[in-house]
Amino acid sequence: MSDVNGATIFVNRALVQHCGLDADALLGWGFTDLIHPDDREHALDFWSRARLDRYPTNHDLRLRTNNGIYRQHCVKSQPTFHEEHLAYMVSTLHDIHASKDTEARLTVLRLITTRLSDAKHLSDVLAVLPDSARVLHAPRASLTLVRDGELHLVGTFGFPETTLDAFRVLPEDADVPVREVLRTGEPLVLPYEAFAARYPHLASLQHSPSQTLAFIPLRADGRTLGVLTLGFLEHHDITEAERTFLLTLASSLASTLLRVNVGHRVSWTCSGLMGPVPSAHGVTRGQPAGTTPGAACALSCAAMSVCKRT
Repeated sequence: MSDVNGATIFVNRALVQHCGLDADALLGWGFTDLIHPDDREHALDFWSRARLDRYPTNHDLRLRTNNGIYRQHCVKSQPTFHEEHLAYMVSTLHDIHASKDTEARLTVLRLITTRLSDAKHLSDVLAVLPDSARVLHAPRASLTLVRDGELHLVGTFGFPETTLDAFRVLPEDADVPVREVLRTGEPLVLPYEAFAARYPHLASLQHSPSQTLAFIPLRADGRTLGVLTLGFLEHHDITEAERTFLLTLASSLASTLLRVNVGHRVSWTCSGLMGPVPSAHGVTRGQPAGTTPGAACALSCAAMSVCKRT
């Protein structure tokens, strides 16, 4: 609750717990310190006009919560009058971060789907990797395909090339997370502690590892064609909504890969990709001497597991 000048005069316990501050710290103009710096001036101007207009308002902004993270909120304000004069404003705060994230994911998914529908080459598929990762705030991503009993890197985003060069091609039965996903056909999410315990031979190669890795199978026509991997620099719990998004995205990627490569007379089998893969020029580097264009254009998400943080 705020007075006619906009200063906060009362906060309830729920707001105190949500923001992680004492009630006294939120009174007066203390509440405004929680508003994201980029949103603060606009929010104060908006509320000032609302007091003058004396109309109910809804306003979206980013607010710092008790874990120190800014989340999207909606502030709904209702004026209260005494003898036709504004007495105070009663406001309620609604955390809408999850719904905003869902809206953003749906928007990006529509854009990615549109781009994939126009894809004609493997490089067109790889071009959506950055957007696919950023919508979940993941700074790292890679795409893996299987060819002739080997795991091949198709493309990466956010990983040092100097680290990836040593892992361009691995045997299909290599002891790496992507192999488990190919075997089960199910997504796999590994916090760093679990990853290090299960794959110490990979963890020992890392200096600044991803704190969470998410491996998503690429399935089309009942076959697992490869794996999409996302790397998070901080611990990240994959929500059910994020899981649904990733599975939908992976399905679109797999269908497009199948269509693009069939168009290039590449035959797919249950074990992987047969025949040459179109070159993704500028996406992968370090082609070993004597390798085919397909081998130069592929690898395993296991590479993701040994990449350093940028």
